[in-house]
Amino acid sequence: MPTEAGKKIYECIKAVCRMHASASKLLKDFDKYATYPSISVFQNTATKDRTNAASASYWMPEGVFRYLSCKDNPRLVEAITVCFLDNELEEPVLLLGQLEYTKDPLQTRGVCDGWDLWYMYFPVRTGWIHGAADKCVVPEDRALRIQSATLISVPLYSIERAEDISTLLKKVRANMPAVPGNVE
Repeated sequence: MPTEAGKKIYECIKAVCRMHASASKLLKDFDKYATYPSISVFQNTATKDRTNAASASYWMPEGVFRYLSCKDNPRLVEAITVCFLDNELEEPVLLLGQLEYTKDPLQTRGVCDGWDLWYMYFPVRTGWIHGAADKCVVPEDRALRIQSATLISVPLYSIERAEDISTLLKKVRANMPAVPGNVE
């Protein structure tokens, strides 16, 4: 016989599954709006660093990502990251950004990390405003790989249609230094 608490948890799990399906669609829709022509830095990989251990606190990814390198200037990468879990979050957050790497991430393994946008955003700076593109201070541990970066954040559930990604990317590009391959 099902319990009331069990039914509620089950509905929550189904809601998380729907959120994951929507996030997956956003990652693929991102391809339409990123600098063209481009190539995926991590092919079809969307997350990493999850545990398979039985003693885990949870098995859900903290976030997912997609990074696309501009074919005309491979050091220029546009990225999307969906942050599901972090102690600083009140709700899931969507990050979109443009990063200029010191080397071509498709030729030099380890130059681009799928969590680069994540670590540009966290810890959240005082005064950070959702919906406003901002040049990032590259963390010291990433400064040898990343020359410059601009990102924008919005609550995930503020995205109503795929075209919202295009609008946000235009804001990011307008705040990025002049880089060959950067299309406004």
